[in-house]
Amino acid sequence: MVSIQSLRYLGKRLIFGVFTVWAVTALVFLLMHLAPGSIVDTVLGGGVITDEMRQRIIEQYHLDEPVYVQYLLWAGDLLRGTSASRTRPDSQSRSCSRTDG
Repeated sequence: MVSIQSLRYLGKRLIFGVFTVWAVTALVFLLMHLAPGSIVDTVLGGGVITDEMRQRIIEQYHLDEPVYVQYLLWAGDLLRGTSASRTRPDSQSRSCSRTDG
């Protein structure tokens, strides 16, 4: 039989664990946004960037949304395991970012 003290201890540890995971994800997100340079330029890897390409990246990564909305979308993708699609450009964006020569 499990004692009340054991359940309280487990409950506290669970709450602390959830808080820790949230704090780490918030810190990672904050550091990504505080890094020097534009996220759009980072995603496209430099090179010639047209206004259309820039707008497509802004829409794809929801950079036109408030920061808290961006965090919630990013955290949701992270929970679903789809965060790689938001951190790496699709092949079409990558191929458009380079110029011949």
